[in-house]
Order: sequence, then C-alpha cells, then structure tokens
Amino acid sequence: MMKTVLWIDDSPQERAAGEALLRKVGGITPRVAASSDEAKRVIEHVRVDAVVTDILRRRPDRSVSDDDGYRFFTDYLRPEFPTMPVVFHTKNLPQTFTGDEHTQYLSKWESPAVKVTELEFRLPYRIRLFEAYADWAWWKHIGPRLVHVNAKLLEKLGSVDDIWRLTPDQFEQLVAELLEKLGYSVLWVPGGNDGGIDIVASSAEHDFLIDVKRYKASRPVTVELVRRIYGVAEAIAPSRPGRILHGGIITSSKFTKEAEVFRQTAMPRLLLRDGEWLKAELAKYAPRLRGINPAR
Repeated sequence: MMKTVLWIDDSPQERAAGEALLRKVGGITPRVAASSDEAKRVIEHVRVDAVVTDILRRRPDRSVSDDDGYRFFTDYLRPEFPTMPVVFHTKNLPQTFTGDEHTQYLSKWESPAVKVTELEFRLPYRIRLFEAYADWAWWKHIGPRLVHVNAKLLEKLGSVDDIWRLTPDQFEQLVAELLEKLGYSVLWVPGGNDGGIDIVASSAEHDFLIDVKRYKASRPVTVELVRRIYGVAEAIAPSRPGRILHGGIITSSKFTKEAEVFRQTAMPRLLLRDGEWLKAELAKYAPRLRGINPAR
C-alpha cells in the first residue's frame, strides 16, 4: 500500500527537491504545500500518513513570516493527529524545540544523497511507515528460504523458563512446532532480513505471516509493530490469489491496548497471541510440561 507523505516548505526549490527525494525513497505518494494553510487543505482532503516540514518561513521580501512550521505542529498537527509522524527539515533546530516520540529532525545542510538515505531509514524504522516498504517482492525474497522444522524442541522443553535459554532461531522453531501441533502446515524463515516474517502457517484457505517476538513481560508489543506486520501481509496478498492472508505476532510478552484496538479494526483479522497463550499451549503440547498449571 502506497503511503502519502506531505512535504511543507515556503521555498519552491525546496518543495521540488523534497518531492523528488520522496520519490527516490519509493513506496510513497508525495504531496507538497507552501504554507500551513495549504497543508491543512491537503490534510482535509487526502489521508496523509506523515509530514516533513520546515520551521522558519519568510515572506516574499525575506522578512520572517508568522507562518511557522513548529507552530503548525504544536497548534494543529498534535491536537488533531497525536501520533502522526513528523520530520522537521531545517538548517538549525531552535533551542525552544520540543519533539515527541513521533518526531524526527533532518538537517537541510545534508546533501540530497544523504537525505535520501536518512529518509529511507527514518520513515520505515523510526516513524514506522512500514507499509510503504512492504510489497509482494518480500514473498519472492523469502519463498526460496522457507524450510520445514524438525528440531523437536517441544520434546526437550523442561520448563517454560527454558525458552530464555534458547537462541532466537530456536525460539522461532519452537513456536513453529507448536503451531504444527495446533494443526497448521508450517514453514520457518531462518535468518534475518525477512521483513518481519519468521513463520508462515497455513490452513485450508488461510495463510498467516507471523512475526515471533521473545520479549520480557515488561516489554509489550506496540501497535507500530502490529501495524507493520499487517502492512506486510496486506501488500503481499495480491501475489497470493485464492488465499486469505493474515499478519500475526506471537510473543512471550503481551500487547499494548492500542495494539489490541487496532486488531479489532483490521481486516483480515490479525493473529495476535501473547505470553499467557504461549504458556498455556506449551503446557498442552510439550510432553514434559503436559498437565502443569501454566500460571506457575
């Protein structure tokens, strides 16, 4: 799914350069605006997924304008869109500047080549525009790497705490074995660089692209990660005709409330399974754990 990024700058040259930069990043539909008022009109008529904005703006006579990118951020964007990703594109960051977890800073002094690299990093990872970079090519990328699991880790598990002694690959294989016990046809994606897909689990008509997260209980899975795997599945779906494709996350931890809310609105529905589910299922299917109270 293409994502729309709005680039705001009072300079025609900067707007043209910004639009060109976004096109080079890929996966993005760029929009531009010369002022805060124009930006509002764009946002009112088009779904905007992120904003790149200058801060200091000038009138035609080069005097400083009352129209200010930071004021647009504090007075309009944050009240109306509390979590919209924003990149401040400016030469010097004001001392009075206060951002939040959804803001980033990109220097105007950098060369265009460096800016493209920075945007490629900041947009998908820091600002979580994952869907812009998830396309059916991921399936072509991971398809040849899919393997069957035969590590028999379920048989070796002596306690639930043993999951912390497994390597990351072993933990993914353990979850794959568990899903096989639950009746899915399961393939594992070994190694990294997989777009977040660790396991492909299939039933008669459904495929589940699953990201496995071994997190401590104090580290919940965020809505950004849930949206990410949803976006990967949504983008891959056209290359899998006749199948119903779902994103999914299985974690040893839990999910934030925002992640649970997103699941309720997402279609096709995501497969989200937390640590309590994992403990309960391991107690059913790991021979040495069978019958043990999973709450212990």
